[in-house]
Amino acid sequence: MSDLAQRIDATAIADLRVSQWDDAPRLQALISELLGVVTDSLTDPLAYLERQLRPTTAEGVWLDHVGDRVGCIRPTIDDDAIERFGFDQAGVGFDQAPFSTVQDELVPQVAVGDAYYRCFVDFCARAALSDGSVGSLEEALRCDFANAIVVDNADGTAVIRNVANDPRPEIVGLITPMIMDAMPAGIAVTIHDPPGAPVLTATVVSSTQIDLSWTQPRDHGEAITGYDVERRFVNAQTWRDQGHTGTGRTLSITGLRANRTYLFRVRAVNSVGNGPWSTVVTARTLSS
Repeated sequence: MSDLAQRIDATAIADLRVSQWDDAPRLQALISELLGVVTDSLTDPLAYLERQLRPTTAEGVWLDHVGDRVGCIRPTIDDDAIERFGFDQAGVGFDQAPFSTVQDELVPQVAVGDAYYRCFVDFCARAALSDGSVGSLEEALRCDFANAIVVDNADGTAVIRNVANDPRPEIVGLITPMIMDAMPAGIAVTIHDPPGAPVLTATVVSSTQIDLSWTQPRDHGEAITGYDVERRFVNAQTWRDQGHTGTGRTLSITGLRANRTYLFRVRAVNSVGNGPWSTVVTARTLSS
């Protein structure tokens, strides 16, 4: 609790607020009642109110109010938990009205949680107080992306690096419109980073062959130029490059030993650099 909160009695605060409405008895009574509820239900109401007015500690609707003050409305993301609408991932319930007629149009959305939203509020608050320069944008970004770099191309464009592979899902896509709004008028911003991580799948074909395939990740502003594929034995420490070339997303690994477990991983590459490795996939060849 702040020194101020320690010095001011809760009753005095209530009296001060109520005194503003001496000419409105009904409103005065309502405020008195609300303050009484807050005082009775909270051990330390002043400390609670103080916490909810700070962007770094506010929660729920209090955080929404703080965000509104800096022009940052809580973003929403797609919600793939479609069972909440009466049907499950397997499609059971799709034939039930009204879902049978509107299921193709359903795009469920949920608001991002406080932890994510606090990042956006923090950025917008810093950007709102900036001097409108590319340097101040970089400073604002670093409150959430510690390694963020903004490069001014001196031609009306700027490039942002070291943000796209943030491990927090969707945060870059959600914050990008806010970045655009924070930029000086007439400056276009693009995000140029190494690609995201592919999703790798391994299919056992025989005692000597395992086929790999993977998804194309986001390129983060620069086209993907290739993929690195590596393998190792389950008990080995060293990864071995599998010689993949080009931008194809399949590879057959042959010449393997029968009844052995192998680990595989893949990463995408673009002109900016190497993206993160995929989750390691394990596969065991068939017995001969």
